[in-house]
Amino acid sequence: KPLLSGTSVNSFLSKSVFWSTEDPTAEHVVLFPSLSLEHHVTQPIDINLKDLAALNLAIPICASPENSNFIPLKVLHNVQRSFQILVDARIRSTIAALISQHQGPQSADPRLLEILSTPLHPSATVTTFRVRRDLVKPGLKFNSLIVPFIFEAVIDVPVLDKIMTATIETQGTIEGTLNAMDQLLCWVDIRFDTSELLRVMMEQARLMVKKILVHGTERIAKQYKTSMHHHHHHTFNNTSTPSSPVNGQHQLTKNESSSRMA
Repeated sequence: KPLLSGTSVNSFLSKSVFWSTEDPTAEHVVLFPSLSLEHHVTQPIDINLKDLAALNLAIPICASPENSNFIPLKVLHNVQRSFQILVDARIRSTIAALISQHQGPQSADPRLLEILSTPLHPSATVTTFRVRRDLVKPGLKFNSLIVPFIFEAVIDVPVLDKIMTATIETQGTIEGTLNAMDQLLCWVDIRFDTSELLRVMMEQARLMVKKILVHGTERIAKQYKTSMHHHHHHTFNNTSTPSSPVNGQHQLTKNESSSRMA
């Protein structure tokens, strides 16, 4: 419920137990995944980069009743930041591919490269948790429940004169243990399918960069068309102006004729 509304997370946590803020294996702890790609895990020899990134997203963070209310905001911020990191990486690889394809930076359209090089900053992010009440089941711990949910994040990113939207979705579970004394939570473990989350974020990053390319190309083509229209209009006016000297030439001829008659 705290993740689904504005209700304080703290109000659902038992005050009669000692909460750990550092040990993820402690008896009384609130755990949630970092969802951040900025953590650094030592890379084992037998793991690929995607699995390592998913592992980074899953790194648990400990919270306590005193700081638990920041969990929803932390989730929102880290998802937005991780998506921005993936978009930036995709843009860098796209720029490198464009330069390589045109065999040098001079051949690639500098206007398109400039559009791609403009830093992107999400303007809004909305996260929602949809509980699967039909799939609630007992947990592995005594007096605990596992509540599946679907997590969704909608991220708006301004690009030139448009707002581009990415929708990120994955599944997860909230497992909690109730304290028999006050019937409040005395252990909470929030988990995301971070492999699926990473896959969706990478796909959405790819689609967003593709949209930026299409929109940038259309914008450049529109600017070119507009400049050509102005150039054509200016050329037409220049070709029309000689009519005045022609009329003037006729007038001069009359003057000269009058002068000769005089």
